[in-house]
Amino acid sequence: TADATVHPSNGKAVFDLAGSAQGKPAEFQTDAMLNGKRVTRSLIGHGDAPALAEHWLIHGGGHAWSGGDHGGSYTDATGPDASREMIRFFLEA
Repeated sequence: TADATVHPSNGKAVFDLAGSAQGKPAEFQTDAMLNGKRVTRSLIGHGDAPALAEHWLIHGGGHAWSGGDHGGSYTDATGPDASREMIRFFLEA
């Protein structure tokens, strides 16, 4: 939500398009605290089937790869780990 380079609404717009392409299935949302950061995870899906799309919003997160190596540029090593979550999502599909 604190990215001054790419507005956070871009991710939500892509997520909404994914939902409309699937005929507006149910959307579920959870809030959690991860490493002291509030994270909102939204899912689009049909019942118990794997999610069709996920959208993660890191409140206060800037323009950085979440969970990246602290030695890298444009990374936030405190996470959540975006790479791990993407692999999880695609393996569940």
